[in-house]
Amino acid sequence: MPDSVILYQHDTVTLCQEKHYLHLTWQGTIELETYQEVLNLALKVVQEKHIHQFLIDQRNLEFVGIEAQAWLTVHWFPKLEKVTPQKAHMAIVRSKKLFVKVASETVARRLNRDRDFCQINYFEDITTAQNWLSTSPSEG
Repeated sequence: MPDSVILYQHDTVTLCQEKHYLHLTWQGTIELETYQEVLNLALKVVQEKHIHQFLIDQRNLEFVGIEAQAWLTVHWFPKLEKVTPQKAHMAIVRSKKLFVKVASETVARRLNRDRDFCQINYFEDITTAQNWLSTSPSEG
């Protein structure tokens, strides 16, 4: 069985089986429907495979709308909290776009203020993000 299985191609969602994390690669401008479809698929995989670690590559992400940010905060994260028995760890590789950086960090601050089920760290490159995930606790 290969280490990585691509689950969604448009904005790539890959299950890294050996290291047991979900790798989401966002690129360009994302329509709300695509964003919801990708993240709902991710929830299904999280629940089926008991995933609690995420590598989120935003380096080539150009824009995510306010509606998508609101949906993520209000709908997706509460669902993630219900299906993740352990504390989630998210390693986010920053976008080059200032608006995306600010939007992502705003969602993270709001999430960290309101809930304590998810640890989010930001990185400048994939290797450092992967290293952080590999040293993150597997429980709690």
